[in-house]
Amino acid sequence: MVGCLRSGLYVAFLSIPVVVLLLHDPPAATDDRILIRSLAIVTTFFLILLGLLAPSGPVLFRVPLTVEAAAFAMTLVGVILGVYAMATLGMNFSFWPEARRLVICGPYRLVRHPVYLAEILMSAGALMLNLRLTMAVGEFIVVVLVIVRIHVEEWLLESTFPAFKEFATATHHRLIPGIW
Repeated sequence: MVGCLRSGLYVAFLSIPVVVLLLHDPPAATDDRILIRSLAIVTTFFLILLGLLAPSGPVLFRVPLTVEAAAFAMTLVGVILGVYAMATLGMNFSFWPEARRLVICGPYRLVRHPVYLAEILMSAGALMLNLRLTMAVGEFIVVVLVIVRIHVEEWLLESTFPAFKEFATATHHRLIPGIW
């Protein structure tokens, strides 16, 4: 039951950006490099495809009920944060680096990339429930790709919006409050 609810929450989370992508205005600036666009798509859907297509690998350990509850809580926090961050972005959301408007309110006051934090929380919650070697390696790859995406996006935002430097100084942490 918890697994179905967690999956439903993740599907709901992923449906929001699809709607926004169909409705938003053209960007002020974009990074049209195929490698960067591919990176964005791979980062977003890598774990889903890995779970569907790759051998699951050995189970590292079976999770007790308390870990299942923590994983569900982590997923729920990720969904809530992701929906809040995407609502704050509004029509500024995009899968690949595009600059429409600099958003500095809501969760963007705490970290510069709350949608990525939400995705990592959700995928880490899924990993906790299905702790297999393949998925653990996949999660590591996704986190590395998110870090690359963050650097590319920040370069685009800084080159498009002069106010980005002030925002980056005010919102010091990119992804994890108090850490990075």
